[in-house]
Amino acid sequence: AIYERRWALGLLDRAVDDIRKRYAGRGKTQLCDALKGYLGHEPGGVPYRELSHQLDLSETAMRTALSRLRARWRERLRELVAETVQEGYTVDDELRHLLAAFTPPV
Repeated sequence: AIYERRWALGLLDRAVDDIRKRYAGRGKTQLCDALKGYLGHEPGGVPYRELSHQLDLSETAMRTALSRLRARWRERLRELVAETVQEGYTVDDELRHLLAAFTPPV
């Protein structure tokens, strides 16, 4: 279980790092860093309205930027998972397995 969780965390971190590099290439590292806390299931901590003020964006523009970041992150995560798929399994199977690593046993 520990190995599976570390594997899953490694993939999630790698996806974030890859996306951050893409944003850095466009001069948007600050935006990525400010929004990456909202990628997981837990809230980023700062309310959207406050974050939009910190980023000097309208709340609508900030929500759009967050939506795009989430989409790019999901896409990159899917690509990384696809690299690990064993014969007989699908990417969706592996994604479910990845998410299961964070679900406590009942």
